[in-house]
Amino acid sequence: GSHRSRPNPTSVRRYCRRAVRCGLRLAGGFTGLNPADSLGYSRRHSPKHPWQVGAARPESTEVVRGAEPLNIVVCVKHVPDTETRVRIEGTSISKDGVKFVMSPYDEFALEGALRLKEAGDGSVTVVSYGGPESAETLRRGLAMGADQALLLKGTPSQDGLATAKVLAGALGEMEADLVLLGVKAADDDQQQVGPMLAVLMDLPCATAVTSFQVAEAAVDCRRAVEGGTQLVRLGLPAVLTIGKGEYEPRLPSLK
Repeated sequence: GSHRSRPNPTSVRRYCRRAVRCGLRLAGGFTGLNPADSLGYSRRHSPKHPWQVGAARPESTEVVRGAEPLNIVVCVKHVPDTETRVRIEGTSISKDGVKFVMSPYDEFALEGALRLKEAGDGSVTVVSYGGPESAETLRRGLAMGADQALLLKGTPSQDGLATAKVLAGALGEMEADLVLLGVKAADDDQQQVGPMLAVLMDLPCATAVTSFQVAEAAVDCRRAVEGGTQLVRLGLPAVLTIGKGEYEPRLPSLK
């Protein structure tokens, strides 16, 4: 047979390092750590390498800022209660006798925003896209402690991009420092709107955040990943999707 030379070990190691670096860049697009970076959008709001572990290790929500108040927007969705019985009619859920609530993961996001507000100086606005019935969810947000509420009237579909476009159009005029969403909605379980919203607004994004801390012009996030926890730092303004972690929702006020 023909003589086959053995590969140069130095070349193999160089190739492997290059492959690992490429893998890290590709991973950013799937985890939502920085969709602007992975899809070629501007990186002016984000650190050079947002997938790297941040210096801070946030144990809880805390704000360390100057005198400027923090403008926090929380996107919430009006969904069927996960404990209610539903009946399917065609391709949709029959609303007869169905109790609707704020999506549980959005409650985690709102609780995180309220703790951040209480730890420093800022305001919380809850935003929902839906019909007039979504006002009930917004009232719950106000009862929990939000300062303002905004209803974007329309008929949401299963198209996450369409929802993200509606939210981006409204939030673009609000100049939010931090936009929070639940990691997913309880009804469709898509986990799409948060990262899509970040791309449309040209902002860095971290998904499945269990706790976060704001310090000056950055937010340090603790993310739940398979087999452990990842720490990331994003420049503000930024978009975070909140998963189940330390943010157990408070009971609404009776005021």
